Amino acid sequence: MFPRLHPVGAKQGRLDGLDDRTHHAIVFLRTGAHEHIFPTITKYLDISDLYNLAATCKELRYHALTDISYQLSVREALRRKQWTMPVPAEIPAKCPDGYPAPTAIGDWLLYGTHINKTNSMRNRRRIFDLIGQMERQYTSKAKSEGYLNGPHAAQMQKYLRSSIEQQLLIHKLNTMYDYDLFIKCMRIFNQAYKEDLKKRLFTGTKMPIAVENVKQEMKGRKPLPMRNPGRAAKDINSVVKERMKLFMIEKTKFAQKRVFVPVQRGRSLSPKSEASLD
Repeated sequence: MFPRLHPVGAKQGRLDGLDDRTHHAIVFLRTGAHEHIFPTITKYLDISDLYNLAATCKELRYHALTDISYQLSVREALRRKQWTMPVPAEIPAKCPDGYPAPTAIGDWLLYGTHINKTNSMRNRRRIFDLIGQMERQYTSKAKSEGYLNGPHAAQMQKYLRSSIEQQLLIHKLNTMYDYDLFIKCMRIFNQAYKEDLKKRLFTGTKMPIAVENVKQEMKGRKPLPMRNPGRAAKDINSVVKERMKLFMIEKTKFAQKRVFVPVQRGRSLSPKSEASLD
């Protein structure tokens, strides 16, 4: 997927027509105080500015292609765009020659040109753009709903994690064919669900505890051979129906928001619904 990272000056033709022996500008940039000023400035430039600077004239192009500090500035600018380089999970234990690891030294100017020419890298850019949009949308939504900085943010995050874990545990129970265990665990979940719904605000304090209890029940249990539920089918149907009933009650009570809804913005339970929780 990733283009090869060539050594500085190794690609044939890159330095054709560029000779620093008669270019006073190069001497100016590489001697005295200017030797440190120019690299310091390039560290703060965006990738497009670095390419534009390198294309200004022959003197600056030669400097950009042959000066390691300039190439490192390009590397750091590329690193700020996550899609351009391998993420930590993609970096092998032993990098082959030419692998564009974030710490490698090479012709990053050439590499930055190649990443915009391959279909795989263009698709990678689209995927990372979508991930970035989802992350921004999630952050915005989480802030507005109080998950990140609200007064009950910690409990809301805890309940959200437990809800996801609950679904994963139920999925695992479905594949174990231990119907007695399934019924027992579903009753634990349903009881916690019912206790949470009795409160005027759905704080979800019981469900995280129920998740931990179910984990203990499942600890050490192994999947059984595939089999029909037999007599357990009636109890399975009962706990599943109870769960769907609790879900509809929650949906009625908290029509707009399901977690930490102020009473004045939610719907109160009807007498019939309240009685069904007892």
